[in-house]
Amino acid sequence: MVTGESFFITLFVNGGSKKSRIGFAAPYPGKIIPLDLAKMGGTFLCQKDSYLCSANGIDIDVAFTRKIGTGLFGGEGFILQKIHLQHPFMI
Repeated sequence: MVTGESFFITLFVNGGSKKSRIGFAAPYPGKIIPLDLAKMGGTFLCQKDSYLCSANGIDIDVAFTRKIGTGLFGGEGFILQKIHLQHPFMI
């Protein structure tokens, strides 16, 4: 809620016995870039409104930038989203 995002997260589960697909889209034009957190050290910081979806095992927290120049002039502001693996030993 601090970053302007919704407080609720929706969980989609395939209850069937066959493989299924689901589609996700952002409310505005942009590019969706898949990230493998295990290859990136388990953590990624991003600006608000940039997180779309993830597989099970990912946590989303609030992070604050410590650099005053980045907060004022960097475009992303002081409040960021921290996306990280729930279990760092999975890396």
